[in-house]
Amino acid sequence: MLNLVVIIIMIGGTAVNEPTITERFDGENFSGKGNLEYLQMLDIAKRMFNPDPEFQNMPMLYMPSWNGLVEGPTWGAWWIQNSYGTTYCALPFYQDPFVTFLQNSHDLWFNLMGDGKRAGAHDWVAPDGCLCDAAAPDWIVYKQGDGRIDIHDWGMEFTAAGLLMQSELLLISRDLKAIDHYLPMLERCANFIETRRDSSNNLFLAGAAGNLLAPSYAGYKRPDGSYGMAYLAGLSITYIAALDRLI
Repeated sequence: MLNLVVIIIMIGGTAVNEPTITERFDGENFSGKGNLEYLQMLDIAKRMFNPDPEFQNMPMLYMPSWNGLVEGPTWGAWWIQNSYGTTYCALPFYQDPFVTFLQNSHDLWFNLMGDGKRAGAHDWVAPDGCLCDAAAPDWIVYKQGDGRIDIHDWGMEFTAAGLLMQSELLLISRDLKAIDHYLPMLERCANFIETRRDSSNNLFLAGAAGNLLAPSYAGYKRPDGSYGMAYLAGLSITYIAALDRLI
């Protein structure tokens, strides 16, 4: 989508080519004059929060078995990396029942978060405080589940993003009972990430696929062709945002 950029040339203090906007858009949620395509897209975006006869929409992701949201008909779980952008942007606009749906979906991650004992998918036993790539009731995968999973690191930036989203939910609700319940788990997440802090420069180390998106980060490639940890900018950035909300 291209936004209209208008350059106004001033001669003697008077705009000589300022356009006159006469067209108007009137949608279900937005109305106004200006960039009609942009206004229409805003209206469509808001329509997708509710049942809609024309567009795909959030209620289509409802999963009765955990009274929450599901990735889709063939992906029967809830992913941190795939929900992050939508949740982060939509939280200021969500109202019940979607606040409840989202919290129940987050609980899939926190109910089975790493404790140093529990084995998840592939028999991975994650360190205490580690979140996941995705989870469903009685099922969790603690590392990025695609690609060369034999060399993958734990879900480092997954954990930071889950910490951020859940903290944001609590800041919005200001529910003291919920805060008492989740705060110890959020602190465990932060403590897990702190194990990767390099005290010499306060940057954070992560290995292959320790980033938030599906495997696109390999860490440090050693001379022998194996991979080690490196400084992952996304982990530091996401963790800073998470700490800000956790505090």
